[in-house]
Amino acid sequence: MNGRSVVFFLGMFSALSASAQVVIGYGAVGGTVRDYTGSGIPDTNVILTNDKTGFKRTLNTTDDGIFYAPAIPPAPGYSLKVTRKGFLDEDYKDFEIPGGHTLRFKVSLKQDSSTPSQEAQTASIELVDTTFGFETFFSEIEAESLPSRDRDPNELAPFVLNVTTQPNPGQIAAHSQASSNVYLVDGVRADKTFYFQQRPLGPAITQEDATQVQTISAGAPAEVGNSTGATVSVVTRSGGNELHGALYDYFNTGSLNAADRFAPGFKPTGSRQQFGGNAGGQTIFKKLFWFASGEELHADSHELNLASNSLLANPAGTAIQPSNCSTTVATPAQCAAAIGFLNSQLNREVTSSLLSYAGLVRLDWRLNPNNLITFEGDAMHRHAPNGTNTETVSNNADLLGANGTYSNDSRFAKAGYTTNWSGNVLNEARVGWYHDRFSDYANPALLPSTGAVGINIAGTQFGGNPNLPMANSETRWEFADNWTFSAGNHTLKLGGDFDKTEDWNRQIVNSAGNYIYPTLTAFAQDFSNNTTLHKGYTVMNQTFGQPVVDLRIKRLAAYAQDTWVPFRKLTLVGGVRWEKTFIPQPPYYNAPYYQTGVVGSPNINFTPRLGLAYQLDSRTVVRMGLAGFYQPYPGQLLDAFYTGNAIYQFPISVEPSLKGAPTFHQIIGGPKSFPLGSTDLTWAAGKLRTPISAQGTVSIERQLSRDLTVSLNYMYSRGLALWAATEQNLQPPTLTETYAVDNAAGAVVSNYATSVFNVKSNTAVAHTYQVGNSGRSTYNGASILVRKRMSRGLTAEGSYTWSRAIDDVSGLPVVAGFVPTSVTPGQFVPDQGVSAFNQPNRAVVRWVWQPKFSNDSGAAKYLINGWQISGTGTFASGLPETPLVLVNGQQFTGVTMPFTSSLNGGGGWARVPFQPVGSYLTGKMYTVDARITRDIPVNERIKGQLMFEAYNLANKQFSTSVNTLAYIATSGTLHPIAGAGLGNAAGGYPWGDNARRLQVAIRITF
Repeated sequence: MNGRSVVFFLGMFSALSASAQVVIGYGAVGGTVRDYTGSGIPDTNVILTNDKTGFKRTLNTTDDGIFYAPAIPPAPGYSLKVTRKGFLDEDYKDFEIPGGHTLRFKVSLKQDSSTPSQEAQTASIELVDTTFGFETFFSEIEAESLPSRDRDPNELAPFVLNVTTQPNPGQIAAHSQASSNVYLVDGVRADKTFYFQQRPLGPAITQEDATQVQTISAGAPAEVGNSTGATVSVVTRSGGNELHGALYDYFNTGSLNAADRFAPGFKPTGSRQQFGGNAGGQTIFKKLFWFASGEELHADSHELNLASNSLLANPAGTAIQPSNCSTTVATPAQCAAAIGFLNSQLNREVTSSLLSYAGLVRLDWRLNPNNLITFEGDAMHRHAPNGTNTETVSNNADLLGANGTYSNDSRFAKAGYTTNWSGNVLNEARVGWYHDRFSDYANPALLPSTGAVGINIAGTQFGGNPNLPMANSETRWEFADNWTFSAGNHTLKLGGDFDKTEDWNRQIVNSAGNYIYPTLTAFAQDFSNNTTLHKGYTVMNQTFGQPVVDLRIKRLAAYAQDTWVPFRKLTLVGGVRWEKTFIPQPPYYNAPYYQTGVVGSPNINFTPRLGLAYQLDSRTVVRMGLAGFYQPYPGQLLDAFYTGNAIYQFPISVEPSLKGAPTFHQIIGGPKSFPLGSTDLTWAAGKLRTPISAQGTVSIERQLSRDLTVSLNYMYSRGLALWAATEQNLQPPTLTETYAVDNAAGAVVSNYATSVFNVKSNTAVAHTYQVGNSGRSTYNGASILVRKRMSRGLTAEGSYTWSRAIDDVSGLPVVAGFVPTSVTPGQFVPDQGVSAFNQPNRAVVRWVWQPKFSNDSGAAKYLINGWQISGTGTFASGLPETPLVLVNGQQFTGVTMPFTSSLNGGGGWARVPFQPVGSYLTGKMYTVDARITRDIPVNERIKGQLMFEAYNLANKQFSTSVNTLAYIATSGTLHPIAGAGLGNAAGGYPWGDNARRLQVAIRITF
């Protein structure tokens, strides 16, 4: 392959834009000043000002007439003036600089002379937004006007190309891959990195504090690292030359809401109120600007505890079906006792509440036009009794013992210094601090008579929550510095960042024991009158040891990038980013398993940033590029390596056949009472790597009119070296057994043959998991995007994305909280199928319309004008789920499977092997959220707004999960389970369902 071919190949698979020089949390302004011949004019003064915010910056053009100003505070109201001795001045007034965007100006100056040849010269100044890539930007008016379910900027994140969402609990996935996302507030990371994925991304600020929101699903600039997912960047409000602010109150009552489709007779009471205010302005020191806000949220709700499992309950999920307990195996008395115990937890209402406080303070000190110092800080506190599980109608009986009371305290602060050393050299330095503490504890009043011990029956969790109690704290310091300078037709950017994170976690999973039963009958035999000391459970899990893990993780990164304009129609971007994580090593290791003492960290995590933009004509641009991103180590994974050595903590999996196995509901007294062969271990592979996402896009954009553009886009993403866990404690299988597959009538319709594991490598332990990099994923997506910029009172954006995502890492159970296993240990390719976030069809739309029907005077001012209609719509395919098989004990005579949780005895993913991965689908999503706003003018400075909001306006409720249990295996026969694949919940974040909700609000601005 020759050099030209290499350049062409890299260009065709790219994801970056020519505007990637933007400092995160800021905007940028650039462009070229030319004379009538098209030649660049050097030493031209370019003055950027904003009278509302007191901003001013003076730039000088390079020898080629190029100017560039990064790190501009995003805001409306900017003006640009171009002056040069011997030329007439040109200016461009009243435009908004969006965060994360570069506005490029094409300036043509006319000489200050009246010679005939020069009279034919024309002068012009043209504004072009050159930001592209896969991102969505919400302007100040949109961030303020669009309906948002939780008044959280994260609610706007899903309206971007190549992003899918899991409505409950509200996670987002860029290019349909489960990976870490980055949440930035004014350039500082303000989300918790302990967990691989979490929802919300980071409730650091409220939407009332946000003036702009940008979500990037592909092609984030080189400044951004530590993410293979989406980047959400929020810009907060700031002060100005005039005092301004707002007071607001949003209110919802249960009487305005529709009933959940899975319990139409249940009409919960309760209310939700979110109110607060903010103000900003200028201090008596004319160069110091301030902004402050405060908000309170309190809510009360009622939820209904049901169980949709057809192996246990009736179709309504309100009570246990007596026929599900065999009185020929268990005694009638045992069945009656077990049914009574479970019925006491079903069809029960649970009350919960939420109280939240949040506040933000920001100071901007403009020392002079070339120096800006910024300080800001935010605090948030939330407390939710019985609020761990929020479903309005639970389908899995998890509103009682599995519920909890959580408290969450989040803080972040930033100090930044931006200096413009000359017209073409700028430095932006910042220090960030973030702290979050989350704790969750069970409510004793919700626990059953068996106490905190966990009880899982046929996949439904009764009893206590195995994950509680827990407390997690994260503190992070971040230091970053970015240099930007222009020379000739190049704009260079150099920078680096360093962060130090302390993750403190106090948790022992399964500390009270957790019994897993395959059937109601097996549970009934153990629950009462167990005179024979019967042990019908599949496995009993319990953990002992040191509850506290304190991790101190350091990360270092550096990058360099160049934007080169070799000629007017072509822009090239080239750069590289390097990242290094310094991982704390486990303090102990298990001598027979030396691997438990080492966790590796690569030194060569380099990723490219390559891209190009070519202007075919004055209205059409083609863009291409290439980018790679490394997945950072979450504290959750490192915590598992610390505690997985059977020394720091002692996790055990007790099979009922082991000597000394307990009877229900006893638990093991301590390490000296461990049954031999029950200890679990987890370690990192010898050359564990960080997964990488290689992303590429190609797009062509056409400007149809002054305010209307359309673009066609294609994205390819390849996930490499994804984390996956392999069971190491099994000898290769030497047996092949055949399962009979029944139909619903009980007749054999087919057979399934599989290799069966029957020998452990080490009988002194149970599971030994090695976490390595065996996983792979692929994403292909094509989309069309139509943007309507503000004109005639209307701004709108709509897009449609077709995509397909496949991977081989969707397996269960998971290790370390998120790392998947496979059906056959070490073999992941056979488990390849559609990804859990695969959504083939997704269309989203948003709009803000403020019509004006007549002159703004007299009665028209108060009756006809002053209305605003805004909203969002999402129309999407369902998400895939995989059919599972429930294994009921040993299956074949003379064969002892080491682990009876899967058909082959390997203890891995118990999916139905003869059905495709992801062959079930949740419900299709057709939702429209809308707001009608009526302005109520008081005087020139004070305006009131009355708002009516409807969420899921047409009440098109959709299933967010389905019954995944498809078969139960008993004595070598697979029996189908009724209701497999049917929807069982209509959940939704943050209210617990996706039923229609109506809300009223009032806002007063000044």
